[in-house]
Amino acid sequence: MPRYNADERLLYPWNDTNIQIFLSKAKCFVDQYSAYFDQSIHMNLDGMKTFEEDIGDIAGLKASFNAFNRIVTQNLNKIYNDIKLLPNFSQYTPQQLFFLSYAQKWCRYITPTQVRIKILRGVHSPEKYRVNGALSNFADFSHAFDCPVGSAMNPGVKCEMW
Repeated sequence: MPRYNADERLLYPWNDTNIQIFLSKAKCFVDQYSAYFDQSIHMNLDGMKTFEEDIGDIAGLKASFNAFNRIVTQNLNKIYNDIKLLPNFSQYTPQQLFFLSYAQKWCRYITPTQVRIKILRGVHSPEKYRVNGALSNFADFSHAFDCPVGSAMNPGVKCEMW
C-alpha cells in the first residue's frame, strides 16, 4: 500500500521488503563498478555516483536486445535472404552482430585526463566500463560469444536488477 504524507504526497510506493531487495541488488552494481580500476590514471570508478546511469545502460541494452532478438527469430530466413552482410562479417550470428554494434556505439578515444574528469565529476562511467559492465552482466552476451564462466565477461555472479 502506498504511503502519503500530511500533504497527500506520495512518500514511497515500496514496502520495506521491496526496499531491502532493491538495495541488495543495487549494492551488487555499486560494488562491481567501484571495483573497476583504470590503469591509465590509477583510479577506481565510483559505482555509487554512476549507479543510476549504469542500471539505465543495462535496462536499455536488455530491452533493445529482446526486441531485436524477437524480430530476428521471427524473420530469420527473410533477413538472411534480403540482407547482404558486410564482407568478413558472415561468421557472426545476428546476436553477435547486435552486441558488436552496441559496443561500437561507445568506441572512441578519450584521454587519461578525460577519463579522470568523468570519474571525478561525471554520472556516467567511462565508455569502456559502460560497455564491459553492461555486457558482463548480460547472460545473452555470454551465451552468444561462449564466454567461459568465471571470465571477465561472464562472471560467476551477475548483477541483476529485474
